[in-house]
Amino acid sequence: MNKIIVLVAALVAATCCAAKSARADFIVGSQGFGLESVAGDTGALLTDTSFDLILRTNFSQTINFFGYPPSNLLPPVTFTVATGSTFSFGSADFGFFTASAFAENATASPETRDFTFSGTFVPGTNPLFVGLTANSSRFVLQINQSGGAGNAYGGGGSLSVPFGGGPIGQVPEPSSIVLLGTFCFPWVLAWGRRRRKIAD
Repeated sequence: MNKIIVLVAALVAATCCAAKSARADFIVGSQGFGLESVAGDTGALLTDTSFDLILRTNFSQTINFFGYPPSNLLPPVTFTVATGSTFSFGSADFGFFTASAFAENATASPETRDFTFSGTFVPGTNPLFVGLTANSSRFVLQINQSGGAGNAYGGGGSLSVPFGGGPIGQVPEPSSIVLLGTFCFPWVLAWGRRRRKIAD
């Protein structure tokens, strides 16, 4: 009986390892950003229709992003409100976020605008991301202008991965589950017959 249990446990472990190696790991976690620079096209936040941005990574990091260099400047990008669903930013080292949906959120302050982008993040070449693949994600961007038109802009952002039910971790492939059942069934059947004989 003990031998059967040990053998079944070994088969389960081997099958799980095989399933894991057959699938990639999806990147998960979050990365915060400051705005190294931001400028609106009209100089007045509430009437701006586009923004020139330079994002800077900060220490707000979790899971796969933990340890990514803070204060790393990403290449300049332009965000146009009318085409927010096509917004993209990133670098070869960090990776790239590309939006597929966009919304501007209502705020309580006339000196703040808040935007949410849903899309996909593809990890870059940084050693932290080796073996990790793209995942659904969300990017939240907040831009403020204290004092109103003519004053300096500020703000920040946060990238969260995954978002909206994206794939997380490992799921055994159907073939692996079938293989496990094929190996285990004869042993379970034999164990059941042995118990019946003992009962008789």
